Amino acid sequence: SYLGKEPRGGCGALALRAKEQLERCLAATLQRLPRCHVEVLSFLRDVADLGHEAEVLQGLAADLASNGEPDEGDVFDDGLAEVLAWCSATSRRFRDVLEVFGEAQAEP
Repeated sequence: SYLGKEPRGGCGALALRAKEQLERCLAATLQRLPRCHVEVLSFLRDVADLGHEAEVLQGLAADLASNGEPDEGDVFDDGLAEVLAWCSATSRRFRDVLEVFGEAQAEP
């Protein structure tokens, strides 16, 4: 059973694969549709979701590393920083699209 266990390569590796697939989907969509199309917005929402989950997993990994009990397991976060950086950069690059749809977040 995989319940409570890391995926092969860890959650960072899984997040990297998701990022790579999302990157390809966004690029393919932009080749066929206008930049301010609702399908582009949908992928940008996925980018935001992936970034949020990567951030949560980084926090969990740090918490388990510093405070976790041996039976709580580990979170292998290699790759999460890269995913977070890409998600942030992509959101900045498409800020105009997010603004058109009223979904731009305030800059930190």
